[in-house]
Amino acid sequence: MKRKFLQRMCLLAVVTALLCSALSIWVMNGTLYNSVRTEVRKELSYLASAVERDGEIALTQAGNGHGNSHITWIDSDNTVLYDNKALPAQTEDFLSRPDVQDALATGYGEFTYRSETIGKKTLSAAARLTDGTVLQISIAVDSIFGSIISCLPLMVVAMLIVLVFAILLVRGQSKHLVRAVKALDLAHPLSNDTYEELSPLLLRLEKQDHQIEAAAAALQKQQEEFSAITAHMREGLIMLGKTALVLSVNPSALHVLRLPDGEYVGKHIFALSRNMEMQAAVETSLAGVPCEKYLHENGRVFQLMATPVREDGDIQGAILLFLDITEKQAAEKMRREFSANVSHELKTPLTSISGYAEIIQNGLVQKEDLPRFAGRIYHEAQRLISLVEDIIRLSRLDEEGGEVPREPVDLLSLAKETADRLSAQAQRAQVDLSVTGDAVNILGIRPVLSEMLYNLLENAIKYNRPGGRVTCSILSTPKHITVSVSDTGIGIPAAHQKRVFERFYRVDKSHSKETGGTGLGLSIVKHGAMCHNAKINLESTEGVGTTITIIFEPGGTIE
Repeated sequence: MKRKFLQRMCLLAVVTALLCSALSIWVMNGTLYNSVRTEVRKELSYLASAVERDGEIALTQAGNGHGNSHITWIDSDNTVLYDNKALPAQTEDFLSRPDVQDALATGYGEFTYRSETIGKKTLSAAARLTDGTVLQISIAVDSIFGSIISCLPLMVVAMLIVLVFAILLVRGQSKHLVRAVKALDLAHPLSNDTYEELSPLLLRLEKQDHQIEAAAAALQKQQEEFSAITAHMREGLIMLGKTALVLSVNPSALHVLRLPDGEYVGKHIFALSRNMEMQAAVETSLAGVPCEKYLHENGRVFQLMATPVREDGDIQGAILLFLDITEKQAAEKMRREFSANVSHELKTPLTSISGYAEIIQNGLVQKEDLPRFAGRIYHEAQRLISLVEDIIRLSRLDEEGGEVPREPVDLLSLAKETADRLSAQAQRAQVDLSVTGDAVNILGIRPVLSEMLYNLLENAIKYNRPGGRVTCSILSTPKHITVSVSDTGIGIPAAHQKRVFERFYRVDKSHSKETGGTGLGLSIVKHGAMCHNAKINLESTEGVGTTITIIFEPGGTIE
């Protein structure tokens, strides 16, 4: 900036000096020319008076003292009466000259022409005398310009001095100006005390600063909102540029791809993962075609949706969205298995009932066997009713468990009530049933808690031995509340312990049929625990017994 400013100002100084010199020469030339015209007029007037008085003698005396002037005295018939610079055999028509003609007509004439005799620009003035003759004086004007040319070296020296001074002045001023511009506080434009000419610029900078600050604040707010939203998304989100470089990645996406926390913006997506399904989805989406793939990572299933981003018809990038559908697929699988199991479990008693009824209808049963066949039908019908009731309970827990109003429930009192309901069954099975522990209240769903205790105690009785024991204990600690049901029954083999809470899963199907089990009891317990945000712990040794503990968190207790 400084160099350009200095160059332009120097050029301006040079042009100004040249123009001033040319103008000075033009003005000087005009001034000298006017001075010469005045002198010529005075000289012509003086000579005319002398000729009127003394005749040719005055011209002869005057011609000797006017070496640069050409004096001519002309008669009215073009006869030259006197010429101080007449050349031999020279003949000229003086009467045709404009100055002579003007002098004859008005008494005075003046004309500037280029003399063919001397080859110079000439100023000629003529005056008419009283006797009708014309006195003419001519002087070469080029001598004026010659005088100016003679002064030109001094003028050039003066111009150079002025140029040097102007350049030094411009250089100093440019430094001062650039120093003032560099010293501007651009962060606070209006606080600067500088040239008034810079005020419009500073005002504009101040306005632009406010606009930039507002735009930056809005952009920062949008970025923070976007980051906050994506950071708390359960779904993984990756934004890619047109060359598959990562523009944004949220923590959930890093978890999906099993990547540590770090800076991944600007890296190629294939540097983050070499999964072939994801690579195919990225390439397809960047080609402009939406794509869906399924990824299997770390024992979980993710649905990958890759969507191209377009702007004015051109592909600018892609958005990758990872949805964890593990539970969804598990639920779908459970639903299919549940439907199949329900169909099977319902078909078995219905087939049995239908078969016995058909035999009775066809009269193929002796009268003494009718009670036994009716008992079979009644037993299968009861089993069917129990199955339907358990299915209804599970459905209610799945659909309404989180919406049912909660109330304070005394677990010890509820456990004793449930044990009283099962006391007759325990006596028939020759099992000792007892409830011990602390009286504590929790905020829960009383019917669901009752079903949970009933199923746990009923299973402990069914799968016990004659002379065995079933103990329900309620224990309260500062950290949590536990409800434990222990038995001395047949136990659960280690290979089956992880699946006993699945719907319709039974370790010994033959024994379950004998006891009338539906395979849904522990599923009801599991769903009831989920409704109360409780955990279940199972400890069992085959041939020794089983202990199932429900652990309630402190948030659901009432002091």
